Amino acid sequence: MKSYRFYILIFLTALAGVLLLESTKKKTINWFPSYAGYDKIPYGSFVFHEILKQKTIDGKLIDNQIPPFELLMDSTLKGTFFFINEHVNFGEDEGGKILDFVSRGNDLFIASEKIESFLLDTLGLDIEIVNDNKNFDNLHTFNLRNSNLHAIENYSLEKSRDNYYFSKLDSTTVVLGTTSFVKEKSNFDTERPNFIGLPFGKGKIFLLTFPEAFTNLFLLKNNHKDYTAGVLSYIDFEKPIIFDNYYKNGKLYYESPMHVVLENNSLRWAYYLMLLGVLAYVLFQGKRKQRAIPVIEKPKNQSIAFVRTIAYQFFSEKNHSEIAKLKIAHFLNYVRVKLLIDLAYHQEGFAEILSQKTNFSIDKVQKLIDLIFRVEKNENIRSEDLKTLDQYIHTLKNTTL
Repeated sequence: MKSYRFYILIFLTALAGVLLLESTKKKTINWFPSYAGYDKIPYGSFVFHEILKQKTIDGKLIDNQIPPFELLMDSTLKGTFFFINEHVNFGEDEGGKILDFVSRGNDLFIASEKIESFLLDTLGLDIEIVNDNKNFDNLHTFNLRNSNLHAIENYSLEKSRDNYYFSKLDSTTVVLGTTSFVKEKSNFDTERPNFIGLPFGKGKIFLLTFPEAFTNLFLLKNNHKDYTAGVLSYIDFEKPIIFDNYYKNGKLYYESPMHVVLENNSLRWAYYLMLLGVLAYVLFQGKRKQRAIPVIEKPKNQSIAFVRTIAYQFFSEKNHSEIAKLKIAHFLNYVRVKLLIDLAYHQEGFAEILSQKTNFSIDKVQKLIDLIFRVEKNENIRSEDLKTLDQYIHTLKNTTL
């Protein structure tokens, strides 16, 4: 019996040594292009998925785990089908089903380096690679076309993967964003379209060849979230968002439960400690009783409380200028998405078009534009100006045709 315990003790000592070495081993960064909404690695989309949760309300975010063909068997389904992955390859039958979904008045958004040829042929598009094979240090840059969304300095991404652009466009296609790369001696290559939108039936299709815009690596760097926000400004978040988890490099489900345990750092250590505990129990014949499992209540939805807290903070600080600018940004997004006026408010013809699409007189529209100008240029905004701005915007929305 003593020799048996001696060998068990040696085994436990060796196991403890292995665990010690494992705990001190330097972790390597996983650069796998997962694009999965649950992945926190650089090329995962955990941050973006959390943003989607915040931007969608009333359960309008649908995480789809099944083939789109099966999901779209329900002809009453409505919303925007959102695909993000390195490759998105529909078959002809599934692609046709998705286009039927769009033609009924829904939207399709695909962010992928390579898109199914059936879809490209149907839309009269073609994709090519941007890379200059002679220089592997090229820095790829990205920007948006709309004057309200265009950044003074292009966005860029280190460790960017192959960069693609649309080499062929249909006559109905609108270029919404471009890409280029910095050659040697800081020379910029020609801008090429990489973000486009086009009508299809009663719906709209948006295609982006830069899926990295929705990764953790991109969103958490500097002001890159502004680029992603600009891309998302074309999406109608009042409709349900169907977030695809089927066409993802990052696999959500594994055949072996042990794969999940050993891939997760916390679960792996829990598994090792469990083995160690079992051996210790056998060795010392412990007779501990399991404690009662505490009841963990379901987390409460604190969204409303959060909004009230932020609103109270703005109110207590009397930051009228910041509130006014937020209301203006929301109003201009409404004009662009709802009224389909793709002009900046200071451009010629904006007031006339806005007046035609609403019951607002040209004089009132011009007063609203003048007020926006004044708010944009003046940091010291009075509460009366803020109230006037809110009344104008509220009245205009209520009188829209």
